[in-house]
Amino acid sequence: MKMNYRVKKALCLTMTAAVMAGGLFCGCSADIGKIVGGEETTTSAKATEKPMEASLLVWDGRIDISDEDGGWLPLMCEQFEALHTNWKLDISYGICEPENAVESVLKDVSAAGDVIFFEDDDFDTLVKGGALKAFSKDNYEKEKSVAGEEMCSKFVSNGQLYGIPYSTQTMLIFYDKSAYKRENDDVTTMYGLMQNGRVAFDMTDPDVLSAFFIAAGAVSTNADGKQYIDFNKEGSPAALAVQYLFVLSESDKFLNDVDGMGLAGLRDGSVKVMFGTIEDYQDAQEALGKKLGVAALPIVEIGTVQSRLKSFASVNAIGVNKLTKSSEVSEELAVFLGSTSAQDYHYDMNSVIPVYRSEKNDALTAAQNEAFEISSVMRSDFYFPKGYEEALVTLGKGIVDGSINRDNYLKYLENMPK
Repeated sequence: MKMNYRVKKALCLTMTAAVMAGGLFCGCSADIGKIVGGEETTTSAKATEKPMEASLLVWDGRIDISDEDGGWLPLMCEQFEALHTNWKLDISYGICEPENAVESVLKDVSAAGDVIFFEDDDFDTLVKGGALKAFSKDNYEKEKSVAGEEMCSKFVSNGQLYGIPYSTQTMLIFYDKSAYKRENDDVTTMYGLMQNGRVAFDMTDPDVLSAFFIAAGAVSTNADGKQYIDFNKEGSPAALAVQYLFVLSESDKFLNDVDGMGLAGLRDGSVKVMFGTIEDYQDAQEALGKKLGVAALPIVEIGTVQSRLKSFASVNAIGVNKLTKSSEVSEELAVFLGSTSAQDYHYDMNSVIPVYRSEKNDALTAAQNEAFEISSVMRSDFYFPKGYEEALVTLGKGIVDGSINRDNYLKYLENMPK
């Protein structure tokens, strides 16, 4: 299960468009009359542009670039070039996962991509580091009509837009619908899920454990206005969360999902529910086929209070390097890659859920949108002290192996990073 995706190591590897082009676009046609950035854009409309030459480097994740995964990014860039017939463009690609962009870009902004894909929780750092260029006011207004003002606000600083949002990421549950087909079966609560089958999640994943602490109410706000997990909050909600985790870990209806055990359980029927993210969707679909159900995180009863688990969510965006030598072209490409048509292609090719309210109404889109609204909190709204993730990993391992138990867990919570 790919839950804690933030621990991936950065990989930036440049590949030319010519290398990627061979055999990439078979079966894919570019509909140049698509809606782009909220406006109808046609080839003839762009024919009046002044001639221009530009070489661009685009940094994005491997899946978007890879020929094996359909090559969404090269396909979109081919469409972009077809729209701008008076522009002579040389576009190349560098593999840099959005969650690693801040580290890779700030190493040397001048050597980074002209167009950069990044996550919202790195936005402030990138802006303060002088890595991002503000979009024009016109493009800011256009983007409000695509993603909405609230979504855009996550990438606004001093009244200027620095990122084009294009996808959301949060935690979901994947479940076997055949185990929950009776009228009174309940997939909205942990109790209901465990009544009919085994539930799998990684007890050592910091994001999973954080969801339980948030549900318990172990959240406070610091002097800077950032929220944080407060392990010593008055009323001991964190202690109640750990007590709940003890009960889960001791149940034969729980499986600690390590080394792909949850997915294997979905395949052989020993597991009926698996926590995951959009990255796990294809594997879950292969395991369950038409039996696959997708939903927001369940409601749990911690102490005497019922509350929904809430995982950290993030929004991915596309930005322009402040030091780009091709400012106009880079900005237009970034806007195009975040357009409704590009988002639709992104979903169809790589199951990347659009940020705009798409007409798509399949189960995955509906579940992701619901999860983003009711079972998530923005990661960028939280402060994480040094050692936070490591401490939660140790806590989870201790709960599973018994080294952290009902006799000593309070002492462990007292020493959690602050």
